[in-house]
Amino acid sequence: MDFTTQRILDAARIEDVVADFVELTKKGPRYLGLCPFHDDHHLGSFVVYPRMNCFRCFTCDAKGDPAAFLMKHLNISFPDAVRWLGK
Repeated sequence: MDFTTQRILDAARIEDVVADFVELTKKGPRYLGLCPFHDDHHLGSFVVYPRMNCFRCFTCDAKGDPAAFLMKHLNISFPDAVRWLGK
């Protein structure tokens, strides 16, 4: 991975990326929302962890960093996710 890509990934904040697509509610040090990857009706199954810069759904087991979220949610490649994060 080149230096520029790594800088973009390091600067991407998971809560900001996810909040562009999911309504999040702050609960202590984390954020809760409805999972965009399945028909979710239970607030709390989808959790965003800012300190670890990752997300996880405890129902469908989707998880990852900001690039992984974009790749899955927008159905795009890793280079396209990095470009999206770089904007």
